[in-house]
Amino acid sequence: RKEEEACSGGTAGSTRGYRANKTRGQLVTCLMRQSQLERRIALQLLQVRLEKDVIRNNRLQREQQYMQRRLKDFDEALNHEAEVARLTKKEYQDQCEKELARHENIAWENQQAKYQKRYNVCKDTLLQIVDFSCIAGYYKEHYTALPFLPSRGLPYPAHGGGGTGREF
Repeated sequence: RKEEEACSGGTAGSTRGYRANKTRGQLVTCLMRQSQLERRIALQLLQVRLEKDVIRNNRLQREQQYMQRRLKDFDEALNHEAEVARLTKKEYQDQCEKELARHENIAWENQQAKYQKRYNVCKDTLLQIVDFSCIAGYYKEHYTALPFLPSRGLPYPAHGGGGTGREF
């Protein structure tokens, strides 16, 4: 209020000279107070701008940190996914190798079974041929006087005390 009174003039009952000096003094005082106020306001504005800049810079730094953290998390997720994919691929390859080994084992067993079957057929056929030739030799030796070889009715030759004739 005093500043307003000082800036607005003074009281109405004063003399003119006194009034002019007083008015000048009040004007100077008023201007000085206004300039001090302006300085204070200017300082406050400067402080507010500096605080605003600090806040903005802090926000930018925080956003950069968030961005770096997101990128780091994304890279970690990619690395994790790559590791999971690598382990899955390795497990799949191991499983394929086991299946291949099992398949090869089954194929080898089947091949051995086929070989054994063919071997047994050949062995039986060969033994039958040997038996037939032995029987034919026996009949030829013992029944050469006959004009023909009978197909049935003749005894099977026993070699050394009975048996099937296959014991050699």
